[in-house]
Amino acid sequence: MARLMGLVAGIALAFASAAQTLDRTLVLAPKEVATAESRYALVIGNSAYPIGPLRNPVNDARAMARTLGETGFNVVLLEDATLPAMQRAIRDFGDRLAKGGVGLFYFAGHGMQIKGRNYLIPVNADIAREYEIEFGSLDVNLVLAMMDAAKNALNIVILDACRNNPFARNFRGIQNGLAQMDAPTGTFIAFATAPGAVADDGAEEHGVYTKHILAHISRPGVPIELMFKQVRNAVIADTKGRQIPWESSSLRGEFAFRPAVAQPNIADIVAEALRKERDLQRRETEKLIAAALERQRRQFEQLGFRPVEPLALPALPASVPAAVLTASAAPTSVTASAVPRLPHEGDSWTYRLSESSRASAGKPRSYVAKVLAASDSTILEEYSIDDEITGEWAHSSGSYIAGLGKSVFAPYLPAFADFSPGMALRRVQIVDPACTGNYACSGAARLLGSEMVEVPAGSFAAYKVEIEQTWWPAYPSGNFHALLRGGRTLTVWYVPSIKRAVKFSSRATFGEMPPLDATFDLELVSYQVK
Repeated sequence: MARLMGLVAGIALAFASAAQTLDRTLVLAPKEVATAESRYALVIGNSAYPIGPLRNPVNDARAMARTLGETGFNVVLLEDATLPAMQRAIRDFGDRLAKGGVGLFYFAGHGMQIKGRNYLIPVNADIAREYEIEFGSLDVNLVLAMMDAAKNALNIVILDACRNNPFARNFRGIQNGLAQMDAPTGTFIAFATAPGAVADDGAEEHGVYTKHILAHISRPGVPIELMFKQVRNAVIADTKGRQIPWESSSLRGEFAFRPAVAQPNIADIVAEALRKERDLQRRETEKLIAAALERQRRQFEQLGFRPVEPLALPALPASVPAAVLTASAAPTSVTASAVPRLPHEGDSWTYRLSESSRASAGKPRSYVAKVLAASDSTILEEYSIDDEITGEWAHSSGSYIAGLGKSVFAPYLPAFADFSPGMALRRVQIVDPACTGNYACSGAARLLGSEMVEVPAGSFAAYKVEIEQTWWPAYPSGNFHALLRGGRTLTVWYVPSIKRAVKFSSRATFGEMPPLDATFDLELVSYQVK
């Protein structure tokens, strides 16, 4: 008993024994296997025949029961079964199949055919006359009738019962092997060898046929027809052609003992890799921007400024409808298109900087801005003017004047706000070294509308924003300080498809001693955006 329990460790075990050596019945609970249907199996292995005992059927049945349990079958195993035990087991098996699902019947032991019918021999067979075979053994048609009565969708019958038996030489009507059988609808019948032939019991632990079934049955995703074809080829090779397994099938659906292992979709793999790469880039970008914002905060504190506080703006779509005129010397038409709002790392813009206040007036300088990183809330850029003035700035939403070599207004405003005609841009903040110490500054901005603007890079339909900036003495006293009062008008043209302002134009409006360059033009010469 301990030996049997060791063979089926970890499974439910119940004994129904009529004798010490006959009718051993074991119930095997299935392992948790994801299957689309319930699965039930009745497995019988008969070895202990008084006449013509066999070496392997019980071993074969135990191994089949264990393997079927691993593929999701609820298994009842009978060892050395008598005829009454086999009949009772088939009746109970039919009751379980009536619940639906897949049914499988396996028999290993002696079998015979007489008058075209196949019979499975119990270990207590007492057959002295040929006519007693019908009453002393189990007609395979009883198994098929039980399955037909159950009305389940799919049934499998495996008969490793063609071993040479001791009755063949006693009765003239008995022929070698089993007779050919036609499988009823929805049934698959597998024979260890061809009709009328004899199977090898095997000199090893298992019969040749069952040995190769065990080797192939657990391969995932293999249809049952292909699996038994692989078994047939292996048996033929193993026996050098002496034994040729045979099947009869009328299956209507697909069945595999083990479900196919889900293969990852190449597109899904690529998409997941891209997602991980984007997440990594996003985290690196956030780190880069956070470090820049901290450096900028410290600079503001040294200059006596509070950090620029972004406006509380509603969530914006990833793209914005924009009227864009193709850059050309002779523009012909304006078309509307949807363009991404945010620039990308590496996007760059080169401007021509013309200044009337410089001694070298008439010799414009080159102003270059390049994006280092961009997120939904912040754009980090580096800028330079003829490589003489360099710096970086973390631009966020809001309306502000910044001292970026020249006092310019929020260059990426369309990335963070929708424009509408007449829209006022409140809370213009001033973050410019010129507005510290002896000066204080204020500003107000509004959107005037849209118009065509001509710059060296081409002609564009642009949004036009006007900013009025004023300054005054921080500590006024006497007539001299009256000269320090003044103001300017800064006009900015934005083209969303260009991702940055295409032109800044600053003009002094009053005052004689402005603390900043109040008269200049910054016009786009070339750009590279993704």
